[in-house]
Amino acid sequence: MNSNSRPTAELINIIKQLFYNSSGENTEERDKIIKKVDSQYTECDGRIDKYIRESSKDLSRLIKVFNEIASKIEASRSNVSHSREALKQCKILLQSKRDEVRRLWLEWCEQKCYYNNLSKLKQVYLASENVRLYCKDKNYIQAAELISECTKMISLDFRDIPGLHEIKRVIDDERIKLENNLFEELIDQLYISVTKSVLETGSVHPVREASFRRRFRHHKNDDFSEENSGFSSKNMSSENMIEKIVQAASKLNNSESNINIVEKMINDINKSIVANLIQIINSTSSHVVESNLIDNSKLNRQSIENNPKFLCQLIDLTFEQFKIAARLYKHFIECSSRIIGLKSHQNGLIWTCIQNVLVKLLKEYLDFKKLGQNSQNTDEKIN
Repeated sequence: MNSNSRPTAELINIIKQLFYNSSGENTEERDKIIKKVDSQYTECDGRIDKYIRESSKDLSRLIKVFNEIASKIEASRSNVSHSREALKQCKILLQSKRDEVRRLWLEWCEQKCYYNNLSKLKQVYLASENVRLYCKDKNYIQAAELISECTKMISLDFRDIPGLHEIKRVIDDERIKLENNLFEELIDQLYISVTKSVLETGSVHPVREASFRRRFRHHKNDDFSEENSGFSSKNMSSENMIEKIVQAASKLNNSESNINIVEKMINDINKSIVANLIQIINSTSSHVVESNLIDNSKLNRQSIENNPKFLCQLIDLTFEQFKIAARLYKHFIECSSRIIGLKSHQNGLIWTCIQNVLVKLLKEYLDFKKLGQNSQNTDEKIN
């Protein structure tokens, strides 16, 4: 039996003995048992008092620690309660701030939309003036991009605004003007600039080239005062300008009418080849006649035109211009084909036109020569 069950067993034995000795005959035995129990209880109480006295310090310290722990638990419970209330207030505040931030964000989006629309409207309103400024500085690509962008904004962003119909009409007019400007500039780069550069650097008589250039420039100061670049640099600038013109034309493609501006420009250029070649011949003819008149004041226009040397000079200068025009035309066709994604088959068209124009020139000269001889023979017979 273990130590914990021994007192209990002894107590049970004592109770049994007291019960069995409860009769009068065994009073003496019962008194002994009672005394024994009293002595043991007294001894136990003494031991308990001794243990209490020995453990009083530890007990007081334990009670003190327990009180401190209880106070800390109570303070922590109070802090948790306060934190819970603060978190609830913070949650309410965050919800209100979230609603305020959402409202401010919506207002910002609305204001940003207003600002963007006002910027677009300002850009559309000033588009006509800006396009004219771009065209004046020959910034055709920027002008085409501006017209295309404004047309897209009107058709998509502001399609339900009736007041912009007039501005759309103005922008469409600027588109048409820009197309015409591009075509005129392309004609100038292909033919007119070529004529100026060749006539400025070329000469009828190589021996007298320097004196001719001095006198002819002084005589035609208005035509050639701004032409300071060399022949090769002129061609290079023309090629660059042709590329810019084609790029600008490609940005002007009208999706509403399915018109390809580059293809339209190619067709218009092809139709005007002969007329522009004839214009080159006329300009060169006037140049040769005037230069001969400057070199020899005794000559007159009719004598120069009847002279076969005039034809040689005219053909030499004209063919130089035709070669440059053919090269620039080829460059134009290649740039256009590359941009619109079509294979070029028209490079030989200009040479066919050149051949036809030269044949026509020789035929007209022979007819003019024959007419002059017939009139001379008639005068001789009359005399």
